[in-house]
Amino acid sequence: LGAVAQVHAENGRLITRKQEEVVKRGILGPEGHSFSRPEECEIEATARAITLADAANCPLYVVHVMSGGAAKKISDARQEGKLVIGEAIAAGLGTDSSHYMNTCWRHAAGHIMSPPLRSSGTQTLLMKALANGHLECTGTDHCVFKADQKALGKDDFRKIPNG
Repeated sequence: LGAVAQVHAENGRLITRKQEEVVKRGILGPEGHSFSRPEECEIEATARAITLADAANCPLYVVHVMSGGAAKKISDARQEGKLVIGEAIAAGLGTDSSHYMNTCWRHAAGHIMSPPLRSSGTQTLLMKALANGHLECTGTDHCVFKADQKALGKDDFRKIPNG
C-alpha cells in the first residue's frame, strides 16, 4: 500500500485489568490514571506494534512515547534495521508524574494524558533518545478541556478526559 502505520502504543486489556485493581483498592482520584497504566503496558504494546509492522513490511510511527522502556524498544528495532519512527511529547520532556499526586484535584486532573507522565528522570532518558536519534520527533497531546469537563471524572479517574 505504501502506507505508514501509526500507533498509540498501550495495551487496552492490561489497562482495563489494572484500572479494576486500582478501583478495588479505593483509588478513584487522578493518581489512579498513572497507577493503572504502568510503563510495562506501553513497552509491551510498542514491542507488539513493531513486530506486527515488521511482519507486514510496513514502516511504523509510534506516537506519544512516554517511557524509557518504550524508547529503548524503538531504538533496538531501529538498530536492527526496522523502519520505526518514535515521537516523544512535549509534556513528557518537561514534567513528570508527581503532578498526579497534587492535593489540588484540578491541578492533578489537568495532567491526565495517555500514556501518563512517568517518574522523574524519564525526561532525561527521552531527551537523550531524541539527541541520539533513537526518537525522531516531538509532538503534543494537548487537548483543551475546561475544568467542568475534567470534573466529569471527579469521582472516577477513568472518566477524566485526556489532554
